[in-house]
Amino acid sequence: MRPAFRKLPVPALLALASLALPSTAVAATAPTAPTIAVRATAPATPTPVAAGTTCLAHDYPRSRIVNVESCNSSDAQHRWSRSGELLRLSAHWGMCLSSDYPRTRAVNVESCDSGSTKQRWAVNGELASQSAHPGMCLATDFPRTRIVNVEPCNFSDPQHRWAIQGEQISLTSL
Repeated sequence: MRPAFRKLPVPALLALASLALPSTAVAATAPTAPTIAVRATAPATPTPVAAGTTCLAHDYPRSRIVNVESCNSSDAQHRWSRSGELLRLSAHWGMCLSSDYPRTRAVNVESCDSGSTKQRWAVNGELASQSAHPGMCLATDFPRTRIVNVEPCNFSDPQHRWAIQGEQISLTSL
């Protein structure tokens, strides 16, 4: 068992059991608000980033868990919007991607608070790091599990490399 899982609280581990169950999609009723572009440091010659087939997903409002699933652009649970440094749920504009690192490495969704360091993300190329903890990046251990957490940034690890295209956030090579 990886050290990151030993630190997960028992309720979080029990909540992971719901990941194996089929999801009951909730119809998107909230209007989508306009987004603002995030300024990211880019390489001198921008290289196109290939989108993968495994996408960041949520199960809100059933739970606040964030995981990865096969990409489906018509599924509201796979759509995210960048608004400044926030990554918002497109169908639930008041909910944002969040991590309470260093207390835990788990990533979930919480009510948006632009003043919260837990919800600010810096996108630099294919890495998405917490603005308050630039060495900690969005990561997954897929295909072993579908869990999404923050781990020390490692560009050579395909489980740390993401592409944001439209409203989808996908692993670039998985």
